[in-house]
Amino acid sequence: MKNAFLCLISLVVITSCSKEDKKALSIDSLNTESRSSISSWKPLKPGQKRGSIQVVDQFNQPIANAKVLVGSAKDVPFKNNLFVTDQKGQIQNLNNWTTSEHITAEAQGYIRQTLLSQIPGQVTLKLSPAYLPTKAVVTGQVTQLPIVNKDKHIDFGLVMSALTRADLLNFDLNTVISPVSDIMTVASYSIRIPTNVSLPKQKENYVIGLTIEKPEYRYFSSTLGSRKLFAAAGRFPFKEVVDQLRAGKPFYEVINYIDLSGGGLRDLNINNPTTTLDIPGNELAFTSLVSLASPSLDPDEVFVAIAASEVSGFFIPTGIKKMGANETVTLKTIDQKPVFTVSVIKKQSEFMAHSPGADRLSVAFLPYKANTKPNMLPLVNDPSVTNSNGYKISLPTVSRFSGVYQLAVTAAISDLEISGPADKPVTELIRKWEILGTKWPTQIELPNWPLATNKKKRFEINMVGGLKNQTVDLGDELIRAATHVTHSSTDF
Repeated sequence: MKNAFLCLISLVVITSCSKEDKKALSIDSLNTESRSSISSWKPLKPGQKRGSIQVVDQFNQPIANAKVLVGSAKDVPFKNNLFVTDQKGQIQNLNNWTTSEHITAEAQGYIRQTLLSQIPGQVTLKLSPAYLPTKAVVTGQVTQLPIVNKDKHIDFGLVMSALTRADLLNFDLNTVISPVSDIMTVASYSIRIPTNVSLPKQKENYVIGLTIEKPEYRYFSSTLGSRKLFAAAGRFPFKEVVDQLRAGKPFYEVINYIDLSGGGLRDLNINNPTTTLDIPGNELAFTSLVSLASPSLDPDEVFVAIAASEVSGFFIPTGIKKMGANETVTLKTIDQKPVFTVSVIKKQSEFMAHSPGADRLSVAFLPYKANTKPNMLPLVNDPSVTNSNGYKISLPTVSRFSGVYQLAVTAAISDLEISGPADKPVTELIRKWEILGTKWPTQIELPNWPLATNKKKRFEINMVGGLKNQTVDLGDELIRAATHVTHSSTDF
């Protein structure tokens, strides 16, 4: 009984894993300001004889005193290639930048970033804020859920960030499902539940009467700033799911019992260590239906289809199903809202695993077309990393990608932080270095600029593709074109 109930509560993790994959594909409306919403390269203006570099923050404000390296190491390829930005975040005296070079920027309070192989042009490096020493916490309840005691269903709320199109280019899975657990006691059993889940008090029967209650969610944020939080309202049949799990079914086999019925969105500015926010789960109703089809699959692969609706420029999940090869399912969406589909492939053995490399997945984000099978990039092997006079990374080969074309590569190096109890350790990623470039190189050799930490690290790689055979520059043009990602990682 104890194991069955543990598995039952882990259904929340299943929903989150699928939204974790969804995270790679959620999008928002593009930045309407003149600056790109990500780092960008633009050609020289008429009459402009040398390249320009500016470093800005996430709000497009200049960052003064940032260090900028043009090349592979100090004084390579030319003398005095390590610069410091002025009060406008700009670099002066770039006459010696004449060839294709990596450009790396670092500033106090921000994550280091490298743009790969940039020829002279107008370059803007947009740095992400450094992670907080202690994460900020948002806490509250998902309210207005349709709780009816002993109705044979468990109702729950799941709180996550509404995400942006730029998230297709970089993954941070822990922002979708918290790796930290809260403890809930049910019939004398202690059960671990992800902190960003809200379970209002409800009573059900399974051999004996049970009271289930963990009303408050906790959402952790690695950085301060504005957020749009989404609370999904869902339910699943209590007895059927427990029976399936007690019979030994793996977690992903019970995804199809989950029914998402609605949700709510809230804007929030996180500027304190703790913030309280209740989110109603009934403001958005998922009432329309769409039909989705699955592609052919390898025998060891799991396919998950997610329907997503655009709301106020953000994209939120409205329905989820696990599918076999060449099947069709019906999912809910929001009436009169644009519909997109998120298609996800993972290996069965890695679907619920937390071992190194188990975050491997392939995702596609496409406008909805009824019963259209998505083209998918294949799952790829882990990259390999050596660290001698700078990180050298060998990228995995994408074996087949018919109908999908190379656009970009993004990558990240993070410190691995281990916390939590010894029997349930939590691995969190503290991002230290972000990398962005066009096309799919076979190798990346980062500048010889050591990181200031000696902790075990994770290197994540994302091969980004699109539906058109085109060359795009870094910036919003790339974000608009991106539709596919295949992701893998390695610890070193």
